[in-house]
Amino acid sequence: MALNDIVSELQADLDGDTMSRQTVVDGLLDLRLEAMSSPALVEMIDRILADVPGKTMVLTEWWSEQLDLFLLEIDREASPA
Repeated sequence: MALNDIVSELQADLDGDTMSRQTVVDGLLDLRLEAMSSPALVEMIDRILADVPGKTMVLTEWWSEQLDLFLLEIDREASPA
């Protein structure tokens, strides 16, 4: 599955003000597995994983922003330099 497809699925699951921290971590790990061929994307995901806020819940707005930033990075990598 392409990274854009995974991000689209994760964005489709955004609902409410908060979501389970485990759901966010699982989504990031799914992205990381698919992004293994791109060290820059893996590094970005690792930074996000290290910064996931909350002990059990994460603000949906924060997660949405991270997904948007990740999409920008995917697009940047896909664009010719």
